[in-house]
Amino acid sequence: MLRETLVEAPATWRDGDGPEVDVVVYTAASLRRNVADFPFPAHCTEYERRSVEERVLSALESAPEIDRDRYVVLERVDEETLRLLAEGQWIPADCLDREGDSGVLIGRDRRLSVIVNGEDHIRTAVTLAGLQAQEAWGQADGLDDRLGMALDFAYHEEFGYLTASLAHTGSGLEMRGLLHLPGLAMANEIPEQQEAARASRHALENAFGGKRQGRGDLYILRNVVSLGRSEEELVFRFRHLAQALIEQERRARARMMEETPIMVADRVHRALGTAQSARLLDADEALSVISALRWGAASGAISGLSWRALNDLLVLSRPAHVRARLTRDADDLAQSMERAALFRTCCAQADA
Repeated sequence: MLRETLVEAPATWRDGDGPEVDVVVYTAASLRRNVADFPFPAHCTEYERRSVEERVLSALESAPEIDRDRYVVLERVDEETLRLLAEGQWIPADCLDREGDSGVLIGRDRRLSVIVNGEDHIRTAVTLAGLQAQEAWGQADGLDDRLGMALDFAYHEEFGYLTASLAHTGSGLEMRGLLHLPGLAMANEIPEQQEAARASRHALENAFGGKRQGRGDLYILRNVVSLGRSEEELVFRFRHLAQALIEQERRARARMMEETPIMVADRVHRALGTAQSARLLDADEALSVISALRWGAASGAISGLSWRALNDLLVLSRPAHVRARLTRDADDLAQSMERAALFRTCCAQADA
């Protein structure tokens, strides 16, 4: 039942209803907290983990955006369901290998999730479409305030909130954004932008792997330090850097359209042809096709393809989501066939 729900009831950010969605797929704000008088989860006994879990769930009972019945204990679900949660951005990838009584609550509006006993006792996250840093942080902070009224958080007067990782100690806030940067990638300007991000204590990383260029031209922008900075300052700095990347990406796309229009047109039209007619499509090629389709939709070269459809393709074409629509013993060929069928269906009404 949970697997079907994850596939059929998507996260709100997939609607694509947000500002700057031509470059920023989504923005996420997460706040990490630990309950005082307990060790960090990695050092907790089973009894301590369960005590923390019960305290956190009790503190959340009065939150209108939370339904305790939606709490999922991760060790009680199979590996494929865990991968669905990770691909859907409900849990971080490190939860796939975590042992013990970790759990996740998905909010009623499917914007918010709360992870209990992950790397830290509590990780509250809100994910919104486009560039909505202030809004995502505000919603996460609202729930964090309610939790703080019921729980005693581990806090140090000099260092701030204490977390399992030094990277999050301080405010405990991590801002993340998934950015689509094909223009900067084609212009070989990603390394320059990564250096600029490092200089401002952020990281610009390949979202889906790739040694040099990110697969699908998709990159994660995130802050790498929170110590010594307020939450408001971290949100401001993240938004400022994201806005600069948006402007650089749009300039790079315009330059490519002016200098090599036939190359861009070929890339977009070739991708649409693949999406509408391919019978086999592997996961890496799917990301490349999605990248070109997003560029085509943003530039107006492709019509009849919404941001919702493109975001659905981005999630539903990932391996676990493809396997969820097939039998458990489906081989690579069957998965490639199913992925290609998904693209043909989603792009049937698109035109270039």
